[in-house]
Amino acid sequence: MSEITISTSNLKTTRNARIDGALYEVRRIGAGDKLDISRLSNKLLAESRKAMNVKSKIKALNDLGEDEQTKILDEVSKAMDSVVKTQLELEACYVPLFVAKDANGDAAKLVHAVGVDGINTVLQQIFADKNAEDSTDGND
Repeated sequence: MSEITISTSNLKTTRNARIDGALYEVRRIGAGDKLDISRLSNKLLAESRKAMNVKSKIKALNDLGEDEQTKILDEVSKAMDSVVKTQLELEACYVPLFVAKDANGDAAKLVHAVGVDGINTVLQQIFADKNAEDSTDGND
């Protein structure tokens, strides 16, 4: 009978990582997180398309009366507010994945500063199968 060797190090759900000088306990993204992120990403895409359609009306503002101009500008403002709100909701999905372990850490500021793409890159670095231990401080 032959023997196989299995490593569970890439299955760990949390790792400690020092990010920009602050120590965080970082949780691997889960299925529920992925569902929330997918839902909000789709919503953000739809809201962005809607905002772009509304913004295209701005070109015709000079040909319209003051009431119509005000109506279109309000519509643009609401559409952009909706995009920003959805973007913040999407970023908020990532905040619980990072728990600050020292006074220098602020997960919400970190996520907002680097954005969704940046946080995904950070998560990939932390939970990469190869060199996974290089991203930690050894206190798994």
